[in-house]
Amino acid sequence: MGWSVKVAVIGTSIFLFGFIFGFYGFHKFLKSQIAKNAALVEGTDMRANWAKTPIAVEFRIYLFNVTNPEEVHKGAKPILQEVGPFCYDEWKEKVGFSDDPDEDESLALMVEKDTPALLTMANRGIPHLYNHQKTVFVTAKAKEILFEGIYLNCTSKDFAAVALCTGIRMNAKGLHKINDNLFKFSFFGVKNGTADEARLTVKRGKENIKDLGRVVALNGKPEMKVWDAPECNQIVGTDTTIFPPFTQSSEDLISFSPDVCRSMGAKYQRPSSYKGIKTNYYTANLGDMSKNPEEKCFCPTPTTCHKKGIFDITKCTGAPIWLSLPHFYETDPFYLSQVEGLSPEMEKHQIFVEFEPFTGTPLAARKRMQFNIPIHKIKKIELMRDLPDALIPIFWIEEGLELVVSSIDLLENKLFRTMRMVGVARWVMLIVGLAMIGFGGYSYFANTQTVDLVKQPAPPAEKQWPGG
Repeated sequence: MGWSVKVAVIGTSIFLFGFIFGFYGFHKFLKSQIAKNAALVEGTDMRANWAKTPIAVEFRIYLFNVTNPEEVHKGAKPILQEVGPFCYDEWKEKVGFSDDPDEDESLALMVEKDTPALLTMANRGIPHLYNHQKTVFVTAKAKEILFEGIYLNCTSKDFAAVALCTGIRMNAKGLHKINDNLFKFSFFGVKNGTADEARLTVKRGKENIKDLGRVVALNGKPEMKVWDAPECNQIVGTDTTIFPPFTQSSEDLISFSPDVCRSMGAKYQRPSSYKGIKTNYYTANLGDMSKNPEEKCFCPTPTTCHKKGIFDITKCTGAPIWLSLPHFYETDPFYLSQVEGLSPEMEKHQIFVEFEPFTGTPLAARKRMQFNIPIHKIKKIELMRDLPDALIPIFWIEEGLELVVSSIDLLENKLFRTMRMVGVARWVMLIVGLAMIGFGGYSYFANTQTVDLVKQPAPPAEKQWPGG
């Protein structure tokens, strides 16, 4: 075998190796390693980080102050003032593992809804519980509203108060019990530092990595029994803390939240980048049950649906709370027109995720949700006799996550830099291989066309005779 043929054969080998390994083998190997390390297998870093978040989630709370309470009692439009943020570090930890083989109610509104005949009794009893409160709006310190609690006094011997307190004692799960006659209500105090009652069964991704973190049961049940149709009772998506790798932009990031008895999907918007790493940018909202047929089963009644951007969780929590995005962002303008003082802005109030699809890693995210309570006239409750019709924001929360520099560097240095190096090496091998094939082929062709030239002797000269 001539040297030109050897060059061509070596070049072909380099080309094939660069093509097969660069376009197929390396990615296949890399995906298998990511899938292996991403599965929730006991003893792995992924399992440990999923069970207990290695970094704190930023938790911010914004309260709303009603600046004209007396006028609102006479039917005026509520004027709101945002107060905050009140900032906390939120540490999340999952407890009570087992590997398988393979809030206080708004009393008057709930009484009106469930037992309207008892409104007269509620009217007499409520002032005793709140120390003869003269308004439906409570004045308290932020730390009392959020964590320390506001007193509910059940010491009165008034018949109506005793009847209401009997109900409170039977349903005191969301209250901090001081003694049998004294309770405290706060938004987060009872839950702070305690385990959630919801027990989720999730897939570990050992058999199929696309199932990683997918919730398959809530408290042992494969579906809920909260809403009026099976499609809304389905449990779909992950537990919000983990997502499978290799996610395509055509796929929504779906997660299930037992706190609101619903699955929600973040939708792909555009390619993006975060601190030099390419990401996909996703956003989420609360949908439109008034127009989307798939969300009709979230309507309070078959004939009554809320407008765009409102989600009523009364059936889920037992309290008359309606969710929206902060400041009624991406919500029907009707709700914004009922109050004054709100200014919805995309940058401040949108839900978004900067998502690295290959590893399934959220590099940055902001989950924002506003809690609202509807008010309206209730003739049999003195304090609510002249209230306007309005959906009043109580507070909104923001949970924020940004990967620390060390985690970003880990992805950048150990994964994406390696991928880029392999990408460059792939093209270098393809180009070098083609060049060697071309050079070897040209040399071989040139050699086969060479002709050896031999000088022929000249013919003898013709003899000349004298005289012709």
